[in-house]
Amino acid sequence: MVDRQSILSVRESACSDLESTERGFREIAARFILHSALATVGCVLMGCFLLTMVPLRPIGPHWRLIALLTDAPYSPAFWAPALLLGYLEGGRRPDRSACWVGPVGVVILAIVFFDSASPGRQPAYRLKQSQGPNMLTETAGSLFGLDPNSCGGDECLGRLPFTTPALTSVAYSIGAWAKLRSKRPVSGARL
Repeated sequence: MVDRQSILSVRESACSDLESTERGFREIAARFILHSALATVGCVLMGCFLLTMVPLRPIGPHWRLIALLTDAPYSPAFWAPALLLGYLEGGRRPDRSACWVGPVGVVILAIVFFDSASPGRQPAYRLKQSQGPNMLTETAGSLFGLDPNSCGGDECLGRLPFTTPALTSVAYSIGAWAKLRSKRPVSGARL
């Protein structure tokens, strides 16, 4: 026979387990949001600051290389601090929330890419100018283009708010993964 006290104790333990699981999920979600903010907003602002501190003008025979190194989103001024910050911050907690910042950033960038390339999002005058694969090419050029001189007006404005945070989040995740990997004990290693 099961008495009332044992049923209540089982119920209380199940509720406390559920509360601790929910609390653990909230902590992981809060850390993920913190890592995401550091990887995207913090590293992009840091990259902009670094690029203003080192003024390089794309002139001379290697102007394309200088333009690539000083232009968003591919500049090391953006992804190098993200890599370092991911390495420093990613290994502080035993969870892998910092490692998931990059894949989530890439998924968001893919959603932005396909949403902005969809015919329903294009103004009528642009639909007449570019049909089919040209819309994908134009959207890819505005988000991922390498030549800063190919952009006129606001054509390449998608690089800084979308592509740069996605790339910094990937670099942050790689740094966090490297930190977690370096903490893992190597099996069979001799000292």
